[in-house]
Amino acid sequence: MEGADPAGRAVADERDRLAVARLLRFFHPRTGKWTTPTGEAWQPALAIDAVVNTYERTRDVAYLNVIEKSFARYRGRRSHFYDDDGWYLNAWLRAYDVTGDAKYLDEAEALFAKMTEAWDGVCGGGLWWNADRGYKNAITNELFLLAAARLHRRAGAPTGEGRYLDWALREWNWFDASGMINSYHQVNDGLDASCANNGGTTWTYNQGVILGGLVELWRITGDRSHLARARQIADAAVATLVHEDPTGSTGSILAEPGEPARCVGDAQVFKGIFVQNLARLHGADPDGGPAYQRFLNTNADAVWRARQRLRRGVGPYWTQRRGRVNAATQAAAALLVGGVALLHAGGETDEVPPTEGTVYEVPPQPDGRDVTVTVDAAATRDHILTFRYAAARDTVRHLSVNGVRHAARMLFIGTGDGTVSYTVPLTRGTNTVSLNRPWSLWRRNRLSLESLLVR
Repeated sequence: MEGADPAGRAVADERDRLAVARLLRFFHPRTGKWTTPTGEAWQPALAIDAVVNTYERTRDVAYLNVIEKSFARYRGRRSHFYDDDGWYLNAWLRAYDVTGDAKYLDEAEALFAKMTEAWDGVCGGGLWWNADRGYKNAITNELFLLAAARLHRRAGAPTGEGRYLDWALREWNWFDASGMINSYHQVNDGLDASCANNGGTTWTYNQGVILGGLVELWRITGDRSHLARARQIADAAVATLVHEDPTGSTGSILAEPGEPARCVGDAQVFKGIFVQNLARLHGADPDGGPAYQRFLNTNADAVWRARQRLRRGVGPYWTQRRGRVNAATQAAAALLVGGVALLHAGGETDEVPPTEGTVYEVPPQPDGRDVTVTVDAAATRDHILTFRYAAARDTVRHLSVNGVRHAARMLFIGTGDGTVSYTVPLTRGTNTVSLNRPWSLWRRNRLSLESLLVR
């Protein structure tokens, strides 16, 4: 879809910008906290996902600052519920893909190691929903599949028992045989005490995350049967989990089973998770399901009509202007319109960030002064710059390359040993990379730059 329909792309970009701007009203920039209907247990991860999408498309450092501050707050957080860990894990993997900063990958690997503790032989395998070990459900295992397949490509590719590829294949083989995918190609909520499909609600998010997991499994195995299986599940969802557009003009609009009565609490963000992963499926295999692009566009149009007022955002129902707007409902809308905008720009990246590069040591800077580092590039192309630094408190700097400013007020979180990464174009040969203090910070908020990694 890249490059097609410039007018449509402009509309999609503007919708994404406005949707995320409204979402950020639930973000606290001083603390990094997201205020959501379920506290900070898991829904902030979906808000972060939406911001990552917009940052990938725009490379606007303001969105990177939100990701950095969110990470500073939620890094190291562990839950009694394994699916909560899975949401943050996958959000940090997306942040790693888009920034190339290894701190996100390190945290994702640590979360994955914790999730493996939930696997045992009850029901033949699979992860428990929480540490009480009373329920094996779909979403926890779908998130684990998505994470394992992603980590195989991003954290080295050794094979064998206990490695990421092994976990991905074990998880999918177990999930596919568990019976949670019913005869209608819909994913029910989990297994009952006898290890059979419990007939639980076919929530949209259970139909969604599995799509992303199967796309990643296809990427690491080359087996297109995984894409075919994903399309079966997607087709069932877009055929059944819908309401007709009340205008009668655009088609079917995604809805939760029993909506509107049951679209509360956790469920308020579920639709966004489904469309996020439907966009991933379409981006990976656009020729396999052109109807998915129409479905995404139709829903984006409906959401934009249903927004209650531009400043109030989107509520839980995508066919009508009603219900309370909160971080969950707005994140769902942002994942939809941001996903459409990202498809116009070529879709989510499937490239793994490079790990090898050149490290430039930086001499101590008296009083945290401005600093310029001379670096060499073997080719004219985009490079990832990773700054290692120390700062007593949060501070910002302007980033320039060869005298041209590329990022204004880039955030450096207050820490004794931190990193922040940004992608810039370098030309073949010698380049200068500069960090400059805004005049408002000239005599305060010192930053000590220790090294610069160029990849």
